[in-house]
Amino acid sequence: MAWQSQTLAAAFPKDAVTLSVVDATGFPPVGVSGVQNFRARIDGEWMLVDGQPSPKVIQVKRRGDNGTVAVAHDIASSIVFSGSPYDVVALGAGQSTFPTQTAPTTRTIGGDLALTADLVAGIGQNTAFLLHKLTPAAITLAKPTFAQNGLALTFTSAAGVAHVITSAGGGFGTGITGSPASTATFGAFVGASFTVVAAGGLWNVMSNNGITFS
Repeated sequence: MAWQSQTLAAAFPKDAVTLSVVDATGFPPVGVSGVQNFRARIDGEWMLVDGQPSPKVIQVKRRGDNGTVAVAHDIASSIVFSGSPYDVVALGAGQSTFPTQTAPTTRTIGGDLALTADLVAGIGQNTAFLLHKLTPAAITLAKPTFAQNGLALTFTSAAGVAHVITSAGGGFGTGITGSPASTATFGAFVGASFTVVAAGGLWNVMSNNGITFS
């Protein structure tokens, strides 16, 4: 059995023990549970799932598996799963989780989102934000604090739509004329992305693929 991927049909709160998927292909048949532990991952959280008690509803046996932390996941997040233990990559020397704890965490954005100053202050490690909304997402991103110097965030689009991320008051240091900029507009292509690093109260742009800053 190979790794498969489906899509969340609704948001999945951090304390929930059932999740809804758009398509349940690959999971055990409806009504089957308790016969096999499926290893699954949503963004950076591993979990064990334990069957499909009703159509397109998946029972979760254990959240925050493999040393990860249970967190909330947005609608349209990908759930990657396999029912075979042979598909699980073995840990390397010195690793306590897979991916490693030094790897960036991931978070799916399935709708519009306001990353307020409080939310930004709570981002404790480098994070890749995956934009899965199928229409242009309106996202606001507060400026970082000086205490967050060195924190890196990546935003990448999984859909060919023109998402817009706004950092009020010129939050994006672009290194070109007009810097700092207030708005990052994605080209309407899959893979449009940019990475920023917190530096001196701004998000300095480290890389840019198909993004227009203004």
